[in-house]
Amino acid sequence: MHGIDESGGGESVVMGEEDDFYKRCLPSLGHFPRSDASIAVALNELDAMLEAEDGTEEDVSHHSAQHVEKPPSGAQVSTREQGVGSHPVDFALEFPRICIVTTASLPWLTGTAVNPALRGAYLWNQGHHVTLLVPWVKREEQGNIFQKGVEFDSEKDQLEAVRTSLSARVPFDITWGDEKDEDGSGSPRYHIRFYSGKYAPALGSIIPTQDIQPLVPQDVSCIVLEEPEHLTWYHSGKRWIRAFDSHVPVVGVMHTNYVDYARRMAGDAASVTLKQLNKFLCRQHTHKVIKLSAAVQKLPREEVCFVHGVSEGFLRIGKSVKAGEVVFGKAAYFLGKALWAKGFEELLDKMEAHEYVCAQNGKETIRVDVYGHGKELEEIQNESSTRGLSLNFLGPKDHLSEDMAAYRVFVNPSTSDVVATTSAEALAMGKWLLVPRHPCNAFFADFQNCLVYENDDQFSDMLIYAAHHDPQPLSESEINRLTWECATDRLLLCCSETTTERSKRLGFERVACKTSWLGYNVGYGVYSIVTKAIDSVVGSIQTSQSERVRGRLRPPNKDDGLQSHAL
Repeated sequence: MHGIDESGGGESVVMGEEDDFYKRCLPSLGHFPRSDASIAVALNELDAMLEAEDGTEEDVSHHSAQHVEKPPSGAQVSTREQGVGSHPVDFALEFPRICIVTTASLPWLTGTAVNPALRGAYLWNQGHHVTLLVPWVKREEQGNIFQKGVEFDSEKDQLEAVRTSLSARVPFDITWGDEKDEDGSGSPRYHIRFYSGKYAPALGSIIPTQDIQPLVPQDVSCIVLEEPEHLTWYHSGKRWIRAFDSHVPVVGVMHTNYVDYARRMAGDAASVTLKQLNKFLCRQHTHKVIKLSAAVQKLPREEVCFVHGVSEGFLRIGKSVKAGEVVFGKAAYFLGKALWAKGFEELLDKMEAHEYVCAQNGKETIRVDVYGHGKELEEIQNESSTRGLSLNFLGPKDHLSEDMAAYRVFVNPSTSDVVATTSAEALAMGKWLLVPRHPCNAFFADFQNCLVYENDDQFSDMLIYAAHHDPQPLSESEINRLTWECATDRLLLCCSETTTERSKRLGFERVACKTSWLGYNVGYGVYSIVTKAIDSVVGSIQTSQSERVRGRLRPPNKDDGLQSHAL
């Protein structure tokens, strides 16, 4: 067992090596009587109260789910996606210093390490002072996240590796900053700083073990929280939107569909609880939440906008395809981490349906090459063999490997992603992209090489067609939409349009909301006192509401695994 010392003031959080994270940490799965009001219900009640405190309804922009889920064929690209220079704002003056906080660090090749680091680089290249805060884990835990043989004895050693890795991914030279020039004066520099973290094996990610807020530069003008829910599951201390000057927007970017993972791994009860917890935390800590797609749960003050780009290397391959320098000599492939939750469940089901459709109609079965590795690879391979599927498992492979350019079509039936980076990379390489009609694929749906299916017959027909026909060269507008420059432009526009005004509403309900947050944050020791205060205050003006809240938000027992929640 590992103890995580939350220096922000909460008690230590005990992480079990073998326990399922969701089953251990989400109280509604057993630590709370299911016949009684669960913590998910209580969180929903608290969130409703906080929404009333804000004085606003859910602020869902015109980029929300109902507008992007199924783009019509030939639809106009929104102004936000038209490209760099589509607006009159000088963002370098509006946000001279930007701080990005994320949950992973290079050289771990995961999306929450790579994309925030690239975001910082392109923000710096557009004239901003940038500070990137990333986790540092002890050497004995590094084998869980880095490639074999990659270890660091100190933050300084890892910092050099991060800089080297990032420099190789951008087409410009970065001016790095150090402690001597963190006051924001002089020419823009890119600073990288570490906060203490601990790898949680059951979660497969890093949990912060210190209060990150003191590491943020004092003169910050915009804060981007990559995975705001993940960063604040164990956070104790001030709310992020109250820890800095009132004019500083705190904007979250949702990378991961944790609710879907919880449903797959631990069932509906875990999913519902985590959904309410994430909603509660995002309201507490962000002025706006940017969802990369509408596949993520509904959240307070949300906006759906794809603010990631594609590395220059993939775009170079796409330009080579356009120039006729690449010959498509292979058919179809899938690339991803070998976990059932990462699209393999859907891949096997669709390939089984494809073979059935082909057998019924006398059509050719298309074999799909599969690249990737992970702890469930052997189980996936055995299931594929049992079903007799036309899948070739070829081990891990870098998507930028020279021989990957020869494939015509990237097959990605996953519906668990928020937006699949590999799908964007495949489009940038000039390939066909075969995906289901789903919110996670909305950004790609109007690209001319994106084939969107809605049933098994369509999947099979489109796979056969794409395997035998070359895709169209990317248009200049499509190339531009995939660049990090354009993605950075979209992010800054979202930040610029964020409202940071604090509610002026007063009254007992507001006091109750603040007291609720205080009780939730302080933790187990004073919880019963705080809840009595909440009941007393709310009960004086809204008896029925008090009855709904009373008894629904009790602290976990010390054996629950989240002693203080540190929220």
